[in-house]
Amino acid sequence: MIVPDKEQFLRQAEGGALVPVFREFYADLETPVSAYLKISARFPTDHFLLESVEGGEKWARYSFIGFDPHLQFRADAKGISVRKGGETRTVPVAGDPLRALEGILKEIRYRPSARLPRLSGGAVGYIGYDYVRFLEKVGG
Repeated sequence: MIVPDKEQFLRQAEGGALVPVFREFYADLETPVSAYLKISARFPTDHFLLESVEGGEKWARYSFIGFDPHLQFRADAKGISVRKGGETRTVPVAGDPLRALEGILKEIRYRPSARLPRLSGGAVGYIGYDYVRFLEKVGG
């Protein structure tokens, strides 16, 4: 069964909100890595697998697989670029690029589902070492 049904989806998506659509199924013979490999074959770019640490009491039972992102945010010395809907917009940024990301994320309306784990939808990514320059004064 696909959740939500069409009527629920249309109601929740009013005004452009992002609504998770999912289906539960048994995967006794799948591992997170085998599922990820199947997804990465179908979506050759922009995918990830995050595994939680074994022995972690809160998160160890989850593996997160993501693909086909709604939005991509990148920052470098030239500025920030935002890719959404196949279009990329690049603008110069003064100061901390994460403040610009906060503004972008505030515009996204996401309707979480009580039937999904806590981290099912949201921002996922990494911050490079050079970001330390926004946090403290470093030499060089």
